[in-house]
Amino acid sequence: MLSDHYNPADPVLMEADAWQNVADWPDPVAPLWERYTDSLKDMGQPESTGLTRKAYLHVISGIVDYFTKFQDDDGAIVDPYRETEFQYSTPCFAFAAAVLVVHDGREDLLDAAAGAIEWSAITLSQRRAATSHEDFYPPLIAHALSLLKSRIEPARFAKWTQFIKDFDPYAIYRVTPGENNWNIVALSGEGLFYLQGLRDKKTYIEHSLAAQGQFFNSPWGLYTEGPMAYDLFPRIWVADLLASGFTGYRSDTLERVLNRGAKTSLFMQSPAGELPTGGRSAHHQWNEAEQCVLFEIYAAKAMLQNNRVEAGAYKRAAKLALMSIRRWIRSTGELWIVKNRNDPAECHGYETYSSHSQYNLLAAAMLALAFKHAEPTEATAEQYTPAEVGGFVIQLPTPFNKVIANAGGHYLLIDYDADLAHNPTGLIRIHQFGKDPQLGPSDGLTASPVYHTPDGPTTTAAVGVSWKDSQGTWRQLAEYGHLRGKPALYDQGFAELEVLEQSPRRVAFRLTYHGDFDGPESIIEHYTLTPDIATQETELVGYDDASRLIWPILANNGSHELSITTTSRDIRVLSKDNTQIFTPHGAQHTQVLPERYAYRNGWAKLAVADFCPGIMPGIEFRSSSTRD
Repeated sequence: MLSDHYNPADPVLMEADAWQNVADWPDPVAPLWERYTDSLKDMGQPESTGLTRKAYLHVISGIVDYFTKFQDDDGAIVDPYRETEFQYSTPCFAFAAAVLVVHDGREDLLDAAAGAIEWSAITLSQRRAATSHEDFYPPLIAHALSLLKSRIEPARFAKWTQFIKDFDPYAIYRVTPGENNWNIVALSGEGLFYLQGLRDKKTYIEHSLAAQGQFFNSPWGLYTEGPMAYDLFPRIWVADLLASGFTGYRSDTLERVLNRGAKTSLFMQSPAGELPTGGRSAHHQWNEAEQCVLFEIYAAKAMLQNNRVEAGAYKRAAKLALMSIRRWIRSTGELWIVKNRNDPAECHGYETYSSHSQYNLLAAAMLALAFKHAEPTEATAEQYTPAEVGGFVIQLPTPFNKVIANAGGHYLLIDYDADLAHNPTGLIRIHQFGKDPQLGPSDGLTASPVYHTPDGPTTTAAVGVSWKDSQGTWRQLAEYGHLRGKPALYDQGFAELEVLEQSPRRVAFRLTYHGDFDGPESIIEHYTLTPDIATQETELVGYDDASRLIWPILANNGSHELSITTTSRDIRVLSKDNTQIFTPHGAQHTQVLPERYAYRNGWAKLAVADFCPGIMPGIEFRSSSTRD
């Protein structure tokens, strides 16, 4: 075990250290940032979102008030559908309720917050947290303790802190230092305990930070354990720790990586405020809540450096993420935890570990963190974000395997080597600023989803091409991904990106897929993107038979059927005052098939456009609204 007063050459520390030489990394974000700031010179100031820091409290209060009804006599929060305490619902409730007590005048929540803190501290210290999730408790408890210290009878508060002081982190937490993102949450909370005087050594914290270098190994500043949601999730906890004043082994190196990652996150955000979809836990509301945390932290850091443009971009990006969450508030005050409007009892689009309680309250706790860090920048003027300005194409390598393109707030997301348990390969998201993001489409379909859907037919589909194999069977690019094995012909998976043009008014690029497709020798997708129109044209190299384009269309969002109309020229999907228009170019025949398939956003139907041999399949995407 490491000594707190270590020698930098300590062999134990050196053995644990998994960091690269960050100073030698190339910086793929720098040219993006330079083009973005140059573009701002001609744009003026955006219309304000109108959101203030108190908007966080509004969302938090709806969630907390709903779950107060499900607190038992021990102080635990019982999930209304699982009918038991689940994961870290209780410490999340404790922190969120404490914020309302202190900052929203909600004295009526003091007893509920205190009961939740006490139960969380007891179960953590005894290694009997709900569903063995002790590792997630520390930062939530630490923040709740800090808020309520002056409002709790001193003897009771001392009892809580003694629970924390008495346990050995090496004996309590479930994962070892550096093992995965759980350890990030634990070390971040332990760092807060250290700052609060509840730990007299940094041993566990610095051991963990040393070992976590294996995942902070991306020049983009991302955390590379897994999919998109679990890149940002660990980054926000350590960013909060450093912003709270912690310093120690590798903290300077970590800060450098986190700064890089924060800028990258601005370019990954969709103009609808959403985190990129892809992999497990996608389309959960806490994805956007974690963006609120990150962007508020880095808005405050930018203001400390008197960088008002950067601070304004982060501030507005946080508000765009909060606006996304606000679309999903239920009439009962809490959230639909996944982006569909099905009854929560159906668990539609849930992961096996998703629950109404833990993922509502995790979002509330993250928004409480965002509220905390938002204070220094309350008066900061909003600045157009990279998601609104556009003018870029980026390729995120393994394990993310994403291409993100944006022109003037018109956004494409391509998964070029998908984890087929969650997503198809191909174009899976089209978002446009100010338009309904779920119409996009906003996700693809997969035939073997590991997330929950009701019994029924399944299929695989992205916006992409289909061809006949040597047996005459129709095959799709969407079906190629991890479950079929990937030809490792390129460092970035099995797709090769060539960027042709990048400006806020027009983006153009080619994406070439290499693999054994039993038909075409390779597949080249040609994309052009403007603020108003996106097009995809597909070249099937070495293939001269008939082809198809297949893409999913949102047919039902869980609350109502959407209007879908097919004309001789295009297919239109209407939701309230937004219409998404799909126009295949050169198609012999276009139709929407009657079968419905469940996916994260509700139910989709498949649109199919057939093309004669020798015709390059192409499709155009446009959005319109009654406000246009």
